[in-house]
Amino acid sequence: MKKIISILAIAAAGLIFASEFYMPSKENKFSNRAENFINSKSDEPRAFVIYFTDKNIYDQSSFDKAKNEILLDEKTFKRRAKTFKRTNDLTLFCDLPVNQEYIDKLELEKERARSKWFNFVSAEITSEKAIEISKMNFVRYIDILPKVKKDLNIKNEQTAEVSKDAYYNLTYNQVNQINIPAVHALGYKGQGARLMIVDTGFNKDHQVFDSLTVVDEFDFIYGDDETADDIHDSTGQEGHGTGTWSIAAGYKPGTFVGPAFRSDFLLAKTENYASEGTYEEDYMVAALEWGEGLGADVASISLGYSEFDDPADNYTYSDMNGTTAICTLGAKHAAYLGMIVCNSMGNSGTSAWHYLSAPADADSILSCGSVDLNGVIAASSSYGPSYDGRIKPEVVARGVSDYYAVSSTNTTYATGSGTSFATPLVAGVACMLLSAHPDWTNMDVREALMMTANRASNPDSTRYGWGLIDALAAVSYVHLADPQNVSTSVSGTTLTVSWSAVTNAKSYLVFHSDLPYEGFTYFATTDQTNYPVSVTSLTKKFYYIKASNQEMK
Repeated sequence: MKKIISILAIAAAGLIFASEFYMPSKENKFSNRAENFINSKSDEPRAFVIYFTDKNIYDQSSFDKAKNEILLDEKTFKRRAKTFKRTNDLTLFCDLPVNQEYIDKLELEKERARSKWFNFVSAEITSEKAIEISKMNFVRYIDILPKVKKDLNIKNEQTAEVSKDAYYNLTYNQVNQINIPAVHALGYKGQGARLMIVDTGFNKDHQVFDSLTVVDEFDFIYGDDETADDIHDSTGQEGHGTGTWSIAAGYKPGTFVGPAFRSDFLLAKTENYASEGTYEEDYMVAALEWGEGLGADVASISLGYSEFDDPADNYTYSDMNGTTAICTLGAKHAAYLGMIVCNSMGNSGTSAWHYLSAPADADSILSCGSVDLNGVIAASSSYGPSYDGRIKPEVVARGVSDYYAVSSTNTTYATGSGTSFATPLVAGVACMLLSAHPDWTNMDVREALMMTANRASNPDSTRYGWGLIDALAAVSYVHLADPQNVSTSVSGTTLTVSWSAVTNAKSYLVFHSDLPYEGFTYFATTDQTNYPVSVTSLTKKFYYIKASNQEMK
């Protein structure tokens, strides 16, 4: 639990804020991007996102009745219970579905996706239809999803690396670099953890998946229960997803072994390989909601969004602030509900953009950069920090010449590169940590990976973050008690935050935020039990202190 310096009003568990029942329409119902498209007078249908003011539930008693109809997986309740540190009131207002009556009144020909967390529906409609919908009093806001030409093809590489292990064989170098074999030897192979892969599709018939357990799957593009290639898909659609899933958990002893092959799996197909189409941020949010409700503990997402065909649609660096992109908000909300969200930083390091892409800017997740066999950052790995100054990436893993399963046959392997391939390694290790410590929350796992990475003593905010993860060190990490007796004193323009010493603490990390309980930014580290901060009369900050058993600079 974070020890936050401020006077806060805390709502009782299970009670609903008035703003959850009803959010009034915005003065201008269209986002800038949507308004620009409408003003272009184009007749082309586009993917609009329509947010509603409410769910037609306006009081606590109505909510208490409605929540009895919500079905969530037992693992979802267990994860939420350890996250929220309570055993009751685990069904939340955000679990209530979007109001069907409102959707019916829109008279949409075909929906794209729904979000119960953010109370929206998306659909391909014309500008004329969007204007008509905007006049409905239960419509709060309307946004538009960008279009883009895509290139997600994995480019096979040639590698001269020689395996040094008969069991791991092809994957030995990429897993041994982060001490996965040592943790496997302890018996932790992902068992008990549920891993969701969010990607382009999956060749489940590849031999590397023969022994894996898939709990459920869903194709959010075509709305069916098949995530393998089908007649609708472009050639190679399932290639990227097959590759990332294999790196996280493939298992063919003597040929290919990933970190979390004893986990069980949820497969979400959200990204369309079509050469030109609408970016699928709405599908990603829908997938996170689906997986969270089915008990996912960890999500591995090797997708990201930043630049689009029409420059007017582009995100700017200032949008990479953790609060703008809908997929970022989805990743952040999944983390709030206790999921360990691992997301690729992106491969724009050598481009003019070069920054991270959404949702890697989300708070409380693990954004993953890529390094080579020697631990040197890949030139293509996108740069942090987030626009609001948070260190990004959090961690790195190998993303240069990683071995993966090729989807075009059921027996072939190749090497490829990108933060897409670093991310499933981190996600797989997260599952292993949950095997070893099933009582750990997502924030416990995140802390263990960051505080035991090889640059934890001096994290950088642009390329490596806290550094290359170490699965063995992370599984042995000891979480310290929160500092007690936290207080503040002011002398002139100096505010001093003080706290009692924590047993076995070697350093203390100071975080701050403009808001309570969210968006905390790493501020400083000290080996003392106090820290001075320069302030003015207009300063309003929230602080929390974290004890670490690592020596930090």
